[in-house]
Amino acid sequence: MTGTASSATREFRSVYGTRVKVLPTNKPIQQFEYLIQVAPTEEAKWELVVQQIREIHEQRRPILVGTRSIAKSEVLSKLLTDSGIAHCVLNANHIEREAEIVSMAGVMANVTVATNMAGRGTDIQITDEV
Repeated sequence: MTGTASSATREFRSVYGTRVKVLPTNKPIQQFEYLIQVAPTEEAKWELVVQQIREIHEQRRPILVGTRSIAKSEVLSKLLTDSGIAHCVLNANHIEREAEIVSMAGVMANVTVATNMAGRGTDIQITDEV
């Protein structure tokens, strides 16, 4: 089962009567942790997010941004469009393209914005040049 199931351990136990066991990954995780930044307003927060995306995008690294709702993914999409950053959005409004969008999320310089529930259980292939 997907590693994200560990966050729903209580639900699996109470609703389905099943246990969740976390298995180690096949290879070490290579995700980057950034310092937490606090913005005084929601507008300032979005400006920081777009700035960080721009900096990483300029390095031609693939970016996957998770949002908590469709509405927030649409807000971020508009800001990225206004900033001239090409991207794909994966949420319930674009479900027919889900496999295509997820398959491209690991390609060099691609920016993908997704709701946290979108694409669950789907592997993102990181291309060799990345």
